[in-house]
Amino acid sequence: MNEKKILGLVRQLSESEQKVLADYIKRQYAVEFKGEVVRDDVVNTVVEGLYAEFEYIEADSIKEESTFAEIDVDAVDIVDFTVFLMEKFEIEEIEFRKLMEWSTVKDVVDYVEDALENKGSLDDERN
Repeated sequence: MNEKKILGLVRQLSESEQKVLADYIKRQYAVEFKGEVVRDDVVNTVVEGLYAEFEYIEADSIKEESTFAEIDVDAVDIVDFTVFLMEKFEIEEIEFRKLMEWSTVKDVVDYVEDALENKGSLDDERN
């Protein structure tokens, strides 16, 4: 199905149905939608990624405020984790200097949000 056909179908939905669809897409894909990055989705994806990458971390021990020292993640682990972030969020590059500044899960989430917002701006400029 092409984009025009999909947009035609979406336009047939009521405004409240369009909002429900947009909310579903935001939750399902944890990406930006019309330039809006959903922070909760980014947080959840980062936390789930940390659990998946570092099986030794106890369930429910990772919060946005958690420091990497608290969850026993060192600099080498963070470098490894960037591969997950780049693939999951389709980020082309993460500067080594930036990732060495990360000390909390919040730092990672903030970085991903900025990268997605900047990526959306670049995509808009290209279209």
